[in-house]
Amino acid sequence: MKAVTFNPTENTFAVRDLPFPKLGSNDVLVKVKACGLTPYDAKISLWKHMVPGMTDSWVPGLDVSGEVVEIGKKVTRWKPGDRVLYHGYMLRPHGGFAEYAVQNEEAILHNPILPHDIAAATPYAGWTAFRGIKEMLNLRSADSLLIIGGSEEVGSFATQIASYIGVKKIIVTCPKENFSFVKEMGATHIIDQNKDDIVKKVMEYTDGIGANKAIDTIGPDYDIIAANALSFNGHLLELSGYVRPSKYDDAFLKSLSFHQFSIGGGYGYGIRGLLSILETGRCVMDLVERSLIDVPLKKIISLEEVPHHLMEMFRGKTVGKIVMEIKGK
Repeated sequence: MKAVTFNPTENTFAVRDLPFPKLGSNDVLVKVKACGLTPYDAKISLWKHMVPGMTDSWVPGLDVSGEVVEIGKKVTRWKPGDRVLYHGYMLRPHGGFAEYAVQNEEAILHNPILPHDIAAATPYAGWTAFRGIKEMLNLRSADSLLIIGGSEEVGSFATQIASYIGVKKIIVTCPKENFSFVKEMGATHIIDQNKDDIVKKVMEYTDGIGANKAIDTIGPDYDIIAANALSFNGHLLELSGYVRPSKYDDAFLKSLSFHQFSIGGGYGYGIRGLLSILETGRCVMDLVERSLIDVPLKKIISLEEVPHHLMEMFRGKTVGKIVMEIKGK
């Protein structure tokens, strides 16, 4: 089968012919229809040390939509022909940038309705935004929300979800050329993150109080800006690194609270962790299926184009959501 592989020695991606992956007793073999590109895939060189013995046949690709074609001998939940969607475990091989991928039967969602390209665009970005807003920040309609990187993948979903909740003040930062896009997503106030003094603008928009909640989707050092723009008792959700309270102005006296998480982190923490992923996925799929939020899909590419776009994403040169689609197979 054709697949995109990562070479951990050279930190490069390539398209190769590989044998079909072998199934464990609780695994399913998925015929990949689409796979969304994510920063985790692009930045594999930064976390490859977490996988002992990684070889140059490692296939990345976390956000997979496709069809079950074969099941392990102990699988009871799925059968060939089922349409499925999942966010894979980053520390396991046989990802979705291939004609076929492998996933544990318990970590998959049924996808009866959504087109594969739309479905594959939702897990990393949409599920992260939803869980962050609903579970970590417990966002309410009375809150004011600052989103650093509103035109990024997670930021565009977060803006829409906040609007759906009924938040009246959604302050979004992005490059000026993306103003119209974030306004369409639901932003009420927009800041040019390349030119404006973000903290000053937030204070202007909140009558000097600061935002109640903030999400940093960009990093590095935007966590400092987001924290400094918070109000007393404010909450910061950091999605691009680690929180650093000692670097934030008056973090202790302002009684600030901090949150950070990875949507796929639940894989390492038993059934509770797994359910956190699946329940979030079901909620986002429901919102998309009912057209309550939009999937800001930007570009469809072929498997052969994936290496180039992963390197461009690593360099920070991509805009919007990119999805690999396999047609005619």
